[in-house]
Amino acid sequence: CKIIDNGGMVRSPENHGKEFKDTQSKTYLNLGIYGTPKGIRQSTDFKTLHSIREWESFVRSVGGFQHTYCDSMQTEEEFREMFDHSLWEKMREKYECNTAFNTVYEKTRPEVDVWKWLEEEEHW
Repeated sequence: CKIIDNGGMVRSPENHGKEFKDTQSKTYLNLGIYGTPKGIRQSTDFKTLHSIREWESFVRSVGGFQHTYCDSMQTEEEFREMFDHSLWEKMREKYECNTAFNTVYEKTRPEVDVWKWLEEEEHW
């Protein structure tokens, strides 16, 4: 899919934090991974969160991003590495709504305690 850099959160990594000057676009592969992992189907102790976090790390390392309709297992720091928050923070400050709404990161968090789940997986 074609991503157009208009200075928002989805930007080429080399443009993060820089002032927006000119519209640029890049082509990305929109990849969805669905289904039940083989390890779970075979009733083994499949480390789901560890696998997801490895995938998210790879996506960040190649300058990619995940759609924000997906649950994110990243730390807030990792999430900020993936998405440019510069304009978003500027607008929240300008319109004095820093505490009025959840952050984008908070909206992508699953309803389970990810860190407790990761700790549990460590013992498998």
